[in-house]
Amino acid sequence: MDPFDGEIPHYYGMYLLDTLQAYTDAEKAFKQAVKVNPNLGGYPFLLGLLYSRNMDNLIYAIKQLKLGAKTDGSDPDYHRYLSMLFLSLGDAQLALKYADKAIAFNVHSADEIDARANVLVYMRQTDKALKLINDCLDNPDTV
Repeated sequence: MDPFDGEIPHYYGMYLLDTLQAYTDAEKAFKQAVKVNPNLGGYPFLLGLLYSRNMDNLIYAIKQLKLGAKTDGSDPDYHRYLSMLFLSLGDAQLALKYADKAIAFNVHSADEIDARANVLVYMRQTDKALKLINDCLDNPDTV
């Protein structure tokens, strides 16, 4: 196999994660993908999701998602997931900051708008959250 192809450990990690639920082995595979190609943002993203969803390690998840956001600055998913993680930690201000960064990439994305609405609900600003949701639903450009 090509040791300089990050896609091989990436897809192997996906198989280990999704099919076998072998989280420790998937972590190793994703780390290898990051090592082979640290500038490809998708690899730290998957590692961050693995840490947050399957390994209960939010600190490492945040670290990987921040790394991915730096290397792949055009992907709003990093900011949206960082918003969710900070919200789960109870840091509404950071969660709002990252939700707004995600929206800045695509003002018509329901996923990014949902992240902001979740933070507003957490902050007990339900009127603002409801308006945001209704505006999103009424806007034909929303995807």
